[in-house]
Amino acid sequence: LYTIVCNAINATMAVYAGAQGKEPLYWLHSLILVVMAAFGGGIIAPLLAGRPCIILANDTIIPVCLLVSYLIFHIPVVEKLFSKKPVRAIWIAFVGLFRTHAITNNVTATMNVLSAGELSGV
Repeated sequence: LYTIVCNAINATMAVYAGAQGKEPLYWLHSLILVVMAAFGGGIIAPLLAGRPCIILANDTIIPVCLLVSYLIFHIPVVEKLFSKKPVRAIWIAFVGLFRTHAITNNVTATMNVLSAGELSGV
């Protein structure tokens, strides 16, 4: 759960930084951007391997993204807190763990779907 929250924070901070100086984003627009930025690869890669995408397999992702998006976009103290270097270093470390875990799971799932004989000509 910690890695999902940190990945959502990472995506929300990126969407927040990209929206600076522009008109405010509608909440649903920002939520879709956050989910796609945080878990876009977890949607596409499993579908290519014939597995259910991460959004359908884990029901905590959407509420976590909604909560984190609301906190960062609407409460300035939270955005300032996550902009501090020590706090940022902690959640970036968790994002690295999440990405490593996601890559390992995707490779394992793909290896289970494909047999070794199908790739022998590569």
